[in-house]
Amino acid sequence: MTAATVQTSGLPSVYRGNILIEACGPILSRAEILKQLLYLPPLPPKDVQESMVEHHLMDVLRMHIPTPEGIRLAQSIDLMIRQGYVHRRPTEATTWRRIYEPCSEDYAQAAVQLGGTVGGLSGVGKSTAIERALSLFPQVVRHPKFPGLMNEVRQLVWLKVDVPPSGTLSDLVKCLAEAPDVALGED
Repeated sequence: MTAATVQTSGLPSVYRGNILIEACGPILSRAEILKQLLYLPPLPPKDVQESMVEHHLMDVLRMHIPTPEGIRLAQSIDLMIRQGYVHRRPTEATTWRRIYEPCSEDYAQAAVQLGGTVGGLSGVGKSTAIERALSLFPQVVRHPKFPGLMNEVRQLVWLKVDVPPSGTLSDLVKCLAEAPDVALGED
């Protein structure tokens, strides 16, 4: 995917002109989120063969009707992703200074770190809601030209890492280290 050009009218001023935020696509309304997250399986044809009925019925397992909580989760993820880029403006020298001089004075005041927790009983759809919300964004965006750099830049917008079945910290660290390579298609 390549960096997208997004309409800037109505956007917060801190978002305008930031190619990292523009690459995330437009900010969707609740109705647009609902429409994109909703999946209703097609009805089987009226003349479906008896041997195929069960195969058509299995598509019901993929049905997804977003809950109000799922829509709020998608909006929260959108907010966290975009806010994470507010102080990462590739066209500004302060961004590069924070990268190469991480202990500079303006660093502590500039970055806002957001996070979230999704809690609930096992099997209620937490992982599905998160995965569907993340699907509203490109995972990797290619920037053929990037301010301050000569080569193409690949922006990793989001990364989902599951806790390994072993549950050990060392396996989790290994998964965290390998996941960006998998997402970026590298080894």
